[in-house]
Amino acid sequence: MKRVETAISGLLPDIDGKRVLEPACGCAEFSIAAAARASEVVCFDLDDRRLNPEATHTERLCFHIMDATAMRFPDGSFDTAVLYNTIGHLAHIAEPVLRECLRVVNTTGAVWVVSSFRMDKAVIQETLLPLLDHMELSYSTQEDSVYTYVRIGKKTNAI
Repeated sequence: MKRVETAISGLLPDIDGKRVLEPACGCAEFSIAAAARASEVVCFDLDDRRLNPEATHTERLCFHIMDATAMRFPDGSFDTAVLYNTIGHLAHIAEPVLRECLRVVNTTGAVWVVSSFRMDKAVIQETLLPLLDHMELSYSTQEDSVYTYVRIGKKTNAI
């Protein structure tokens, strides 16, 4: 099993048959694998220099060039958003990226931060979790032998 398939298996309830978004997708490894289970996967990055050519030939997968702090999707467009192995690269803009992810995910959806990178794990502990507390968002964390998973929900004090 490829490493990315391990991540997919950990997220199946939020991937299977769902409309999934992967911001800052890089090569789109996660999106390509998720497209086998999701009803549709939309991924994007600032450019397509790292994009795996397979991403343009995978059924149920669409790639865009876009900024993660200014997504061009309507509110509630997706069931799930997954930041896969990217939080370390987004640490300096984590708050606006999370706000956008939460905006485009529907009310019953989930935002996931998933990482196997040691650098990302430090950012999760030192930057992301304190930011989630500051933003008053509910979240849960778990780890397996490869990944750290953070599932983020809507505001805990919503009226």
